[in-house]
Amino acid sequence: VEERQGSCERYCLFEIPWKRSSVIVFKMHFKIWLLFVVLGVSAQGHQHYVSHRNFFAPKYPRDFTHLSYANPLAPKGGDIDIAARKTSFDTLNPYILKGEAPEGIHLVHATLMAVPLDDPNVAYPYLAESIYICPKNTHVIFKLRKNATFHNGEGITSKDVVYTFELLKKHGLPQFSLPLAGVASATRIDRHTVKFVFKKPSTLLPFILAKMPVLSKDFYRSYAFHETTLVPPLGSGPYRIDTFKRGERITYRRIRKWWGRDLPLMRGHYNFDRVRYHYFKDKALVVEALARGLVDYNWEWKIARWKNDYDFPAIKQGKVIKGDVKKPYPHGLNALFLNTRKPHLKDRRVRKALNLLFNFEWLNHKVMLDHYARNKSIFMDTGFGAQGKPSEEEVALLSTYKSCSYPPEARLLPWEPPKNSPLGVLRIHFEEALKLFQSAGWHIKDGVMTHDQLGPFRLQFLFSAPNYEKQYREYFTTLKRFGIEVESQTADGARFMHRLHEFDYDVVLHFVPPFFVPGQEQVNMWSSKAARTKGSFNLSGVRSSVVDDLVQHINQASSLKQLKLYASVLDRVINWSYYIIPMWAPTNMHVAYSSKFAFVPAPQSLAAPHVWWSKSSIVFG
Repeated sequence: VEERQGSCERYCLFEIPWKRSSVIVFKMHFKIWLLFVVLGVSAQGHQHYVSHRNFFAPKYPRDFTHLSYANPLAPKGGDIDIAARKTSFDTLNPYILKGEAPEGIHLVHATLMAVPLDDPNVAYPYLAESIYICPKNTHVIFKLRKNATFHNGEGITSKDVVYTFELLKKHGLPQFSLPLAGVASATRIDRHTVKFVFKKPSTLLPFILAKMPVLSKDFYRSYAFHETTLVPPLGSGPYRIDTFKRGERITYRRIRKWWGRDLPLMRGHYNFDRVRYHYFKDKALVVEALARGLVDYNWEWKIARWKNDYDFPAIKQGKVIKGDVKKPYPHGLNALFLNTRKPHLKDRRVRKALNLLFNFEWLNHKVMLDHYARNKSIFMDTGFGAQGKPSEEEVALLSTYKSCSYPPEARLLPWEPPKNSPLGVLRIHFEEALKLFQSAGWHIKDGVMTHDQLGPFRLQFLFSAPNYEKQYREYFTTLKRFGIEVESQTADGARFMHRLHEFDYDVVLHFVPPFFVPGQEQVNMWSSKAARTKGSFNLSGVRSSVVDDLVQHINQASSLKQLKLYASVLDRVINWSYYIIPMWAPTNMHVAYSSKFAFVPAPQSLAAPHVWWSKSSIVFG
């Protein structure tokens, strides 16, 4: 019954030694009975949503008409020019390790289901019109919309879904390939129905699969998926690539007769005829572009620039508006990741010493104008981070592991990153750091920190932009006072991502995108398997049996209470192991945008220009 039409006909054709007329009557009655059973399963089992672990009820009912932050009557037309946050791109394939894809490429591709900004733990129908989740959590079935097409008019079928699954599982980024490894098979049931069977029961995989893009099997017969390419892909989303010039801009043109325009999830979205992303090597030039009307929207991340440079005439005249609002989602993890694959960073005592010598208070005061808070959790602002002293449940959980396999402080003390003074590193931290280096076998000889087996202590820092390098000069000066040789390197765009994927650094400053509920991404960030997988987010190379077990339990948690317990313990173990030097976590987002646009006044709107519209547009097409 679950396989529906693809197997119904097969079950109706058994040979029975009756008269021919009886066989026909039997076939007809059996088909009618089976049809009612199938329809019953459809009505009861097929849902209009899937939530993260089944822990969350949907905000929107089955018959919802549009999202709360979208205007279903928004006029179509006009253009919007957006300042890209990166500096360049060299491929149009966003799903593989090689190369750097352009911003906005998500506009080209559609996913099975999609997650709205105001209900981040629930996915709703997009390419798929419904989802059936087995009560035993052993498999999931997606039923595709029959009117969904690629941009060339070809219908999207289950063969494309299965093909995409196989591509991403074999060649995709780790955030795809690692979780998809838990899927045993993807099978076409019929032209518009596909079934995924799990290797073991999972409440998490349905949500992960729901967010999977669907690519054209016919298109990739002519192009190698695992190689970088500047050939515009065949997509099924609301836009197609119009024109582009590497290092300067990329333009997306709206599909006027797009199949998904009237879906409840998409109504009022994607109103501009053209969306252009502009790339700037020097981010200071973005402000000038805004002032001259060359750019309509910019998310400013540098607080000093926001406070000092956004006072040009267009703002005073009301042509450009400054929006400063509380972020509608968690910040994510911003940190210096210490690469434990390097011999001189394997020892926890060394990593702790490097944490003690980092003066966040100076950086926040001098560079950030006291605007930021310290990132004190790997789950910042999600509600899943460790709070205060370990609870009895946390202590009991940690007691099930060998005491030598995790830092003892994780079971005894609340976590706080070392705190210094805006005037300089505290003397007590200098003294403790020196003792830690010495206990780890390091000593200062002729002004150089040296180890008898490892030689001089050298640290190679990797940054994605020159301004970051300037911000950490005070830290470099402190390290040099300890006899540590510091080398700072900056790599742009694709070169930075290549080195990141290859783990080619000692210390790297990086930002890991936010998530609302811990899940499969924790495997990608902290597991031993991810440490061996190029392109994973396990930038510190964490290899710990305790961490592996905690991550596994996070993915298998059967309740929110269980999930919070394992997440908070993981938070303590990672932080007390000093795998990272945590950075800042801004509470507000700073957006400058042209006054020619309108949007629904909602917390999500400033972060979502795809639901804006042009005030001058009158075309509904």
